[in-house]
Amino acid sequence: GRYSCADGTYTASGTLSATGNRAAEGSSTTIIDTPSIEGYGYRALAGATIDSGSLSTMTVELYGYEAGDGTTIICRRAIRGFPLSSKSAGCTIKCKGNGCDGATVYYYQ
Repeated sequence: GRYSCADGTYTASGTLSATGNRAAEGSSTTIIDTPSIEGYGYRALAGATIDSGSLSTMTVELYGYEAGDGTTIICRRAIRGFPLSSKSAGCTIKCKGNGCDGATVYYYQ
């Protein structure tokens, strides 16, 4: 639901789904060590920080309207010598519509 997971810190062993209106929105929302994150609701992950942490792979889907606006995505397992892309870093970022507009992705080797 609306703001149901806003401004918290979350870890999941499978998929974390933010499907409600502004479900996990907020600059104090952190998602770490979660292999699959889904932002399907309006501004579902806006302003959040998503960090792959110790994982070698992570998938982020930003399909809701403005779902990733202001979101920071940190991919910590980039592979040296490959072009920086979602595949080479062990991260897959999927976007629909304007879901990724305003999101920032950092790749660390």
